[in-house]
Formats: sequence, C-alpha cells, structure tokens
Amino acid sequence: MKKQITLKDIDLKKTSLPQLGELLIKAKKAYYTTSNPIMSDHTYDTLEDILRQKAPHHRIFSTIGNPNFDTGWPKKKHIMNMGSQNKASTYSSMVHYFKLKKTPPNTDFIVQPKCDGISLEIIYQNGKIFNAITRGDGQIGDLITQNVIKMKNLKKKLNHNFNGSIRCEIMVTYKDFKKINKIAKQHNAIYSNPRNAASGISQRLDSQFSPYCSLFAVDLSRHPEPAEGPQIKFKKESDKINFLKKLDIVTVDSFHCKDFKQIKKIYQNFLIKRQQYPFDIDGLVIKINNIKLQKKLGSHNNHPKHQIAYKFPAATDQSQILSVKWQIGPMGKITPVAKIKPVEISGAIINYISLANHRLIKEKNINIGDIAKISRRGDVIPHLESIITKVNKGHLKIPTHCPSCKSKLLTEDKNSFCTNLNSCKAQILGSLNLFCKNLDIKGISKKTIKKLYLNKIIKLPGDFYKIKISDIKNIEGLGKLSASNMIHQIQKKRKLSLVQVLHASIIPSFSLARIKQIISAGFNTPQKILNIKISQLKKLPGVKITLAKKIFSGIQKRKKFIKSILKEILIENCKLRSEAKSPEGRKIRNSALQGLSFCITGKLNRPRIEIKDLIEQNGGKMTSSVSKNLSYLISSSPTSASNKFQTAHKLKIPIINEDSLYKLIKSVTI
Repeated sequence: MKKQITLKDIDLKKTSLPQLGELLIKAKKAYYTTSNPIMSDHTYDTLEDILRQKAPHHRIFSTIGNPNFDTGWPKKKHIMNMGSQNKASTYSSMVHYFKLKKTPPNTDFIVQPKCDGISLEIIYQNGKIFNAITRGDGQIGDLITQNVIKMKNLKKKLNHNFNGSIRCEIMVTYKDFKKINKIAKQHNAIYSNPRNAASGISQRLDSQFSPYCSLFAVDLSRHPEPAEGPQIKFKKESDKINFLKKLDIVTVDSFHCKDFKQIKKIYQNFLIKRQQYPFDIDGLVIKINNIKLQKKLGSHNNHPKHQIAYKFPAATDQSQILSVKWQIGPMGKITPVAKIKPVEISGAIINYISLANHRLIKEKNINIGDIAKISRRGDVIPHLESIITKVNKGHLKIPTHCPSCKSKLLTEDKNSFCTNLNSCKAQILGSLNLFCKNLDIKGISKKTIKKLYLNKIIKLPGDFYKIKISDIKNIEGLGKLSASNMIHQIQKKRKLSLVQVLHASIIPSFSLARIKQIISAGFNTPQKILNIKISQLKKLPGVKITLAKKIFSGIQKRKKFIKSILKEILIENCKLRSEAKSPEGRKIRNSALQGLSFCITGKLNRPRIEIKDLIEQNGGKMTSSVSKNLSYLISSSPTSASNKFQTAHKLKIPIINEDSLYKLIKSVTI
C-alpha cells in the first residue's frame, strides 16, 4: 500500500484551489471505491474546510447524488424504481413480513439469489442501449455507459423493439476475480474481494478491467410506448423473467414457489451450495408473483413492499486470540478488545473484535491463545461466537484496577467502571473527543486532541476556545494552517443552546433525551441545572430515585466541565415549542396522544429524539422497554429481529411506522 498523503506533503501556497479540489475528489473516490485511501480523515477534513472557506462554490460541494462527491461521472436520474429491499434474517420473520401484508393464502412467489454486487439500470430505446446508470442513492446515479458496454452479458441491441429499463447486478465472478488481481498486482492495486472489485471497476474512468465484470438481470420496467407500437403487459413476475429470456438477456436463477415451505427448501439448498456458486450471494430475494398485488402494496421509503431479502446467516471463520486490551470509555466503562490473527470474512479483513464485557469472557471461557469462531453479524459487525479450541486453561484475568489511572474499578453486574472521572487520562481524552463530536467541530481528530492534552494546552473543554496559533503551530503534525483552521472551527461554536452545552459536557447518566426533558420541566438556565436537587429530579416522569441520584452525581462530577464551557460561550435563548402543560408538568402541544405509551426500535427517518419530543409534546409517554401495558411499538422495519420487536409481536402489541404515528397526531403539522 502506498504512503498516505499528509498535510506536510502539500504546499498550499503553490497549490491552486482547482488543484486542491481535484485532489479531494480523488481522495474521496479512493475512500469510497477502493480499499486504499490516499489520505487520513484528519487530512481530508482539514483540506476540505480550507477549500470550503476559499471556494465555497467548488463543484465538490454541489454535486447531486449520494455520496455527495464528484466521481468524475455525469449524474442521471433513474426511470425505474431502484429501491432496496426490506430484510429478514430468519424463516419466521420472512413469513411474518408477508402475513403483515395480508397476502392471500394462495399467493405464489418468485425466488432469486441475492447478488452481492452493484445495482445498475440499463435503459433501452427502440431495442438499443441508451444509458446505464448505477443505483447511487436510489434516485440518482452515475452514468457509466462507456464501462457497461464492455461488460460480459450486455446486449447492445435486442431482438425486440423494446422501450424500457432492465435492472442488473454488476458482478465479478470468482474466476474473473483471480484474473483481475493477477494483473492488478503488477500495479499495486489488488482488490480485497469481488464486490469491491465490481464497485471499483465500474467507477474507473479509464474503463480498465470492465470486460471482467458480468451483468445479471433481476428485473425490468416497461416505459410508456406509443399507441401504435408493441404493447407489452405483464401479469406476473414470471412473465418478466420469460420476456428477459426471449430478449436473450442473461438473468439470475429464478424459482417459482407456491408456498413458504418451498421457499424454505430452496433456502436450505442454497446454504449448502453457496460456496460453489460462481459469484457472491448473501441471501435470497422473495417476490410476490402477482403484479397487480405488487402495485396494490406499493412501497415505503423507497423499499418495495412486495419483496424481501431473506439473508443468509453471518459468514464465519476461525482465528486465534493474540492479545486483549482493556479500553476505557469517556464515562469510565471498561471494554475488552481482542487482537486476533487477521482473517477475511465476507470480503473484510478482521484484525480486532470487541469482547463486550467481563461476563462474556467468563461465560465463553475466553483466554489469550484460544481459537475462536468469528462472525460478521449482518455482514458488518465482527462478533465472537464461541471458543472452538482451548489453548490456555480458564478465562482471561479480569482487571481490578483501571489500566489508565490505576484506580480501583467498580463492578456492576457484567461491566466494570473507573470512577476517577476527572483525573483518569483515558476518560478525559474520551470526553474531550466527544465534546468535539457532539458539537460537530470539524478537523480535530483523536490524535490531535491527545497532542494538545499532552502538551498541556487543553484539559477542560473550555480550553479549546483559548487556543492560539502560537500555542500549537510548532506541534508535530499540526502547523500554522491546520492550527488556523482548527481555531476557526472552534470559534464557530461560541454561540450554543443550553441543550448543546449539557450534551457536550458528557455528563454520566444524563442522556440527550433527559437533558431536554429537564429543561422542558423548567430547569432552563445553567444555574438551575447546576443547583438541581435529587428531590426535584425524582418528581419528573420516568425518573426514579436511582436515576435521580445518578444524574445528580453526574452533574456534580462534571461541574468543572460545564463551567469551563459556560465561561467561554454565549447561551442562546432556548424557547420550547409548547402551548400547554400535562398534569405532570410536561409541556405539550395538544392531547392527541394522551394516555398512550410508545417505544421505539431500530433506526427511523427522523432522529429518535425528535420523535420522542413529538410524542411527549402531544401528551404521549415514551418508554425504553416493551411490556404488556405498551400502546404502540414504532419500527421502520416490518421484519425487525430486535428483542423489542419480537416481544411486542408475542404480546400482540400494535407495531406501527412513522407515517402511522403522524396520522395519530391529526392536529399537528409535521
């Protein structure tokens, strides 16, 4: 791998703004489309901020599409639906998904392997290829026609005067992947896995390696045709597949299933032969065959409701535990992280894996040297499934003192904590880093914060506002330009709301939701917050004596943090959107949700805190867990595998999405 570009390597006096912009475009392309980034996040953020200040209208900031950068390709809006599928990880959740849609008992399905590649829309006009557009954000993608015409299985001219779009997956077969890397190795540009190869090759401006990519059709959409032209009507999904075959288009394998049992059988067969398949697949796509029913179901958040991705179990492999480091979080929580022998799972090289807590270590009898079964749950998060071979007896020794400050640890249930909040170096650095993150201060990395701390320039968050160029320009890796940019970003945060101040103070047990709740209850000045009493806290809805004591203790421990910020900033007037108060003293807009309780699982379109505020301001109550007394569970996914979702399903609690919630609040303008 080539050495990454650093700030020292760039002479900004000799580098023009257009040159700087092109360098950043190149860096972002490398980050998203290859496994070899050409510069660190800190370097990129610093240079981007400099460019934004001097050339705010540069094309890198105005390119449409997603991700928000210029790949070098023209952007084009899609004609056909290029949405992604809802997902299910178990047979029961897959069945439950379709039952929620109230599909008729005699509904049949088309089942196809889910290609782990790059989605593409190929547009044909009068039977000739017109455009080829990558999926992008589902609405707009890159126009990469010049690469696609060189790929395997492409038909430039069809044997039919077809006007429409064909959705394909760009795949690199295992056989072609070996050929590519054999050639790429000579240029020090090895791809880490077939999917990365498909992504990188499809985006190349020089079209190199495009002939090693293969196209497999998965769907088609007919464009409106003139009345005198050929009229093509599809009643079933299988009709589309048959038509694609008549066009001599190579499609993915398709299976017709009359019921869920047949789907289950195909799934089991694919699990067995998955590794023998010619290219990467990570599950099956289950589609309702009846197109009239498909249209009736429609879509939600660009996810078609008539189909679902039935995912394969997480890929696994074995590796040896080489060492374990106990990391200290900004709130003092101790987390064991294992370094393992590098192992490739689902195309990613895994070097480190979190062991969660000391209970897991004891339960799974984990020790250094042991051979462990490692998975990537959801093909993303590395997870230790089990110990396969014990090399050393017993489990890893659990520390009794903080690895950073040597203070005695407090053990609660499965976790250990360092209570030396204001003197533990690891906690101070973590808190200072979260301060910058919570306020979205750009261009200050963890490494930079550590250098500032070790050079005794900062200790409390308020110290950031006091930094001068002369303080840091000679610190290794910073320099005058980066120091100037850093100070500029910090000074932009001189005006803050009380919510921002408290959130940036990293107060233990004081979540953003609780901060807003307490301010809403009338504790809306710094003095009121700093002098709040346990007796006042425990009167608030949902705050019991244990939590009240924790919040009170957290505020007392962080008083220096809070005061250091308040001393340097101006508090914005925090006006709360409210028209009335509930009997508990909570400010509300109306009583549309009075008497109803809600719980949220999974990611929603709007930030969770906004949904919580909306519910409480309309008289509803938010809870953190599911019980038989819950009115509604809010979930964006109809097939969530979360414990909350499963519990709600068992207790027959109504599960609604965001749109349904908004309908409940009839008098509120969203």
